[in-house]
Amino acid sequence: MPLSSAGGNLFQDDDLNFPLKVGAALDCVKRSGKPLAVYAVGTSRDWSPQARQLFGGLEESQLVHISVRDSIAGRNWLGHFPAGPHARILPDPGLLVREIVASHSHEPLKGDDRAIGICVTDPLILRRHSSHGTAGIPFRHAADYHQLLRLMLDAGYRICLFTNGAQEDQAFARGILGGAGLAEDIDSGDLYLAPRPKTPEELVHIIASTQVILAHRLHACIAAYSLGVPQVGLGWDPKVDGFFQFVGRSEYFAGGPGIAARDVAALLEEAARKGIDPAAHASILKLARDGISQLRECLEAPQTRSASPTIQPVVVPSGRGLSGYALSHGL
Repeated sequence: MPLSSAGGNLFQDDDLNFPLKVGAALDCVKRSGKPLAVYAVGTSRDWSPQARQLFGGLEESQLVHISVRDSIAGRNWLGHFPAGPHARILPDPGLLVREIVASHSHEPLKGDDRAIGICVTDPLILRRHSSHGTAGIPFRHAADYHQLLRLMLDAGYRICLFTNGAQEDQAFARGILGGAGLAEDIDSGDLYLAPRPKTPEELVHIIASTQVILAHRLHACIAAYSLGVPQVGLGWDPKVDGFFQFVGRSEYFAGGPGIAARDVAALLEEAARKGIDPAAHASILKLARDGISQLRECLEAPQTRSASPTIQPVVVPSGRGLSGYALSHGL
C-alpha cells in the first residue's frame, strides 16, 4: 500500500533533526518500492547542504501527491525544488480536529462567558526554534505576561493559562502564576492554570471552554479555529503568520517585539467581541475536508496519479489572505 505523511512543519532544517528522520523514511520508501504521498506540510526557507541532500530523496521516490499547507511554504518549496516535484497548497489537516474528537470533549461557549485562554510557551523553546531571532519574539519574558494578566483581570475577565502539554511550558506557566500581585486573583478563581493536557482531547477541552485564546503555538491556533474559538497569534515563526493570513484574520496576528501588552489586550477583546465569520469558517473547513478526499483518491489509485505539476491556488471566500504571488496563504 502507499505511504503518506501529513501536516507538520516537517521540511525544516533544525540541526538536521527533521532532515535525518525524513531522509531515513524516504530511504525506506525507496527500497520498498511503494508509492509516496506528502500532504499539507510546512517548509522552511533555509536548508543546509546536508538537509537538501536528505530531503532530495523525494526526487527518487514514486510520488503520487505532494502538497504544502501555505503560500510561504509554497514559495520555499519552489525555491528548493525549482524543477520539481511541484507542490499544491492544501489546508493543514489539523483543521479537522473539530470533527474527529469525541463530542464530550466540547464544552459549549456561553454568550456572557468572559474566559480568556492564554497558551504559554517557554521562551527558551521559542528562542531555540525561532527564525526571527531572540529580539523578534513577543512575550518572551514572564513580565510581559504579568502586564497582560493585570490588564485583563482589571477589565473583568477570567483567565485560564494552559499549555500544549510540554513539561517545560507547564513549568514556565507555574512561574508566571507566582508573580507579585496575583495571589488574590488566584484565590478568587479568576486566574488559574489548567492541568497539563496529556491527550489531544484534553487540550481541545481546554480551548473549547474559552471565549478567545492567545498563543505562540500554531497547533493551538489551528485547533481553536476549528472549534470556532477566536484566536490572537503571537509572531515568532512565519508559519503562524501564514495561518492567520489564510483564514483572513491577519489583524489578529501580533508580530514583532514592539507589540505592547495593552495592544494585545485590545486585540483579545476585539476578537472575542467579533468572533469568527461563520461563512468563512465553514468554507475553510470544507477545503480541509476536500483536501483529504483528494489525498485519498491519490492513495487509492497511485498508479494513475502524480504530483501536481503546478502550485494551485486555494480561494478564500472573503477575498482576504490572497498574496501578490497569486497563492492563498495557508495553515
